[in-house]
Amino acid sequence: MSVHTLTSRLTAPARTPRERSLRAPFALALAAAALAGGGADVAAAAGEPVPVPCTKVGPQFSCSFYKPLPGAPVQAPNGAVVGTLGPGLRRVACQRVGGTVKIGGVSNNHWAWTAADNRATGWVNAVYARGGANNGAFALVRGCTGTSRPPGGNTTLPAPPPGIPVAWGNGPVNAPAWRPAMKTFSAITCGSKSIPANLSPQYVSRGWTARTQAIVNVIRGPLFGWGNVGGGANGTSTGHVSNSYHYCGRAIDAFAPGVTAGTRATGPGLVASWRLATWAAHNAPSLNVTQVIFYDRIWTAELGGWRPYSNPGGSSNTLQHRDHVHISVF
Repeated sequence: MSVHTLTSRLTAPARTPRERSLRAPFALALAAAALAGGGADVAAAAGEPVPVPCTKVGPQFSCSFYKPLPGAPVQAPNGAVVGTLGPGLRRVACQRVGGTVKIGGVSNNHWAWTAADNRATGWVNAVYARGGANNGAFALVRGCTGTSRPPGGNTTLPAPPPGIPVAWGNGPVNAPAWRPAMKTFSAITCGSKSIPANLSPQYVSRGWTARTQAIVNVIRGPLFGWGNVGGGANGTSTGHVSNSYHYCGRAIDAFAPGVTAGTRATGPGLVASWRLATWAAHNAPSLNVTQVIFYDRIWTAELGGWRPYSNPGGSSNTLQHRDHVHISVF
């Protein structure tokens, strides 16, 4: 049994104190049994509503969700996906009828106000919970009376690129360290002067080195299909941290579709960004990647894993790489 802890303070859409009940932090046991099965599999009979079993915990309600990682989409009233809700017991504040979501032959029009795993608040449909068939409501959960309304219907997360595990979009999935034999070249003009001994030094004053350009081509190509890829050398040594890999064409800044510079990635953009970041780290030896940074986390070839990242230049969404994936290349 593991423990899931919610540390954010959340505001329910209703204007009453009762419907702002998800503000308090909580610790909640995640039962292994909650991971087995799904709402679509427990429908009692065709056409019969199957409610979502929930229990009252203080001013909140604990309900079990089944959708495998990256989880059930949590949506804003306009349907935009603001985050995901992984499988297990989760807290909700209140519920309301909205648009119908269909998965196979199962549908539901009940939505609960909750907190996504990235702490964003929004609506999650009952079809992603245990039970939750044929417009079954969240049992025991009170109705929302505020002005916020659930989305109008189906919104799905993007499918992962071929060969990339779905779980890689859910957050920092650890990649092993890669510690090749190194050789130092004093002529390298930015970033680390040490590179794998089997490689020749590459650095340019404009654009990207050949090794870096190869990764750019993959990001822009069919596997990912991202258009906003930049960060090549521009003939200056300003705009990034001191001695940045960018200054000699050995680094990439890639923005997922739908993510705007300066605004932290959410929903499909967050999922897509973690997929790219994790793909780059797990394939570092073949890509010659030395460093990956995204969303306050950094992976390096020397140490592996994902560790907290703090930019010495400040804490904006861009400097902390919450809006784009940074990849440095040997």
